[in-house]
Amino acid sequence: MAEVTLFKNVHGNVNAALKSGTTVSFINGKFFTTVAKLQAELQECAETGEFGIYVDLGEPTIDTEYATPMDQLKRKIREELLAELKAGGQLVDAGVSHPTNQTLGMTNSLEGSANGVEMTEEQKQLQAQQQADLAKQQALVDTRTPTEIALAKLKAGN
Repeated sequence: MAEVTLFKNVHGNVNAALKSGTTVSFINGKFFTTVAKLQAELQECAETGEFGIYVDLGEPTIDTEYATPMDQLKRKIREELLAELKAGGQLVDAGVSHPTNQTLGMTNSLEGSANGVEMTEEQKQLQAQQQADLAKQQALVDTRTPTEIALAKLKAGN
């Protein structure tokens, strides 16, 4: 999302009334905003040390997408897992495998074969049944490796 300045307060959990009359609530001694006017006023307070407000040089900004401790922990775990998979050579996209049925390649349509000879009604029904059976088989088979499944879940944010 957006990188914004992370303001901290030496008093921890506190409500600070600024000169403009705005009250900001520091939770666990931290507060951030995307409102430019409020950021400017807080920056002025941080420079003077007013109300115990300061900007920690070790953590001067925060990504609003990862603002909560839980979001930060999820991000850290994802990064560690991806790095581990890349280092182990397990993060390789090899595509997707599908089971094949050689008999389905005999014709290119339900209307006729590849050489122009029409199929009988029985052949058309057989082909339709084979295609339905193949579709059922493919729907039940997940050909991804456990690593690929875990990675897909991580990318989806689950």
